[in-house]
Amino acid sequence: MNQATAEKSVRQQQIEARRNRVASVIPKIPRVRVVPASDDVRKYIKHPSGLKFPESGAAEWPLDSFTRRRLRDGSVTREEQKEPEQQSAARPHRARRDE
Repeated sequence: MNQATAEKSVRQQQIEARRNRVASVIPKIPRVRVVPASDDVRKYIKHPSGLKFPESGAAEWPLDSFTRRRLRDGSVTREEQKEPEQQSAARPHRARRDE
């Protein structure tokens, strides 16, 4: 490899810098794993972003107003996560506003 191909071009550096700036500004939306309440929900309900439920198991949806509404009305439930005992004992759980 010669030195010119090993180093990034000025344009590539600018692109990477912009990508990093944009990534730092865009808010990070938390995600939650949800399980449908019935097979009909699994078949007919999908998140507006296009995320469908798999044939079996849970789907990972962004925790937005659509997901919160579905959690409230009971059409989906949160998948129980198994956390290590050490983590949960070290840091107490704080309830979220949406719960």
